[in-house]
Amino acid sequence: MSLEELARLQKEFDAGHESRFPWDQELSEQTIPLLGFTMLALSGEVGEASNLVKKIWRGDYTLEEKKPELVEELADILTYLLKLSNELHFDLEAAYLEKREKNTERFANYAKLEF
Repeated sequence: MSLEELARLQKEFDAGHESRFPWDQELSEQTIPLLGFTMLALSGEVGEASNLVKKIWRGDYTLEEKKPELVEELADILTYLLKLSNELHFDLEAAYLEKREKNTERFANYAKLEF
């Protein structure tokens, strides 16, 4: 399934989502607080994923123990990225490919480093 198809599924889900919050409202100059809320929600999901990694790193859990939860948090992050692509009307896949090309040029010398 392409990112475009995933974005469409997310848009359909958001349109049917019953909540006091306008999950499917488009972003514009008049709805900047909605952009802020969505970014805050995205940041929260990144924080939750980071917290799991912190606990794995310090040895509280193994990666294998927490991998299902980590995958779920990463899926939540993708959900908010898809929402933003819908609300801001941009092609997430095209934006990724454009940025990847820039990074390929920018980091060409780093590709030879071994870790």
